[in-house]
Amino acid sequence: SETSVSASQSLLNADYIEITGEIDPKVAEDDMRIFAEINGDLYEAFTVSTAQTDFAYTLYLKNGVLNGGPADIRILISSGDTFKEVCNSTLDAIN
Repeated sequence: SETSVSASQSLLNADYIEITGEIDPKVAEDDMRIFAEINGDLYEAFTVSTAQTDFAYTLYLKNGVLNGGPADIRILISSGDTFKEVCNSTLDAIN
């Protein structure tokens, strides 16, 4: 799918890493919840509307969660009890 994911140091708070991306509109659902599984731990992201899409997302993680990277990340969407993987990637270290 065309789902994207990236990580950077948060500009709002240096103690956090910001994970952002967009869910491919072809797989997005109006009532979906968005999750990131990072090195086996599951985190829920919040949805964001941008000028380009209504299916963007952001997640803030405390520094150290990525353990210096690289980290395996899967983006999952959920409607009800069913999870669907929409992206599988590796994030580089954040310095």
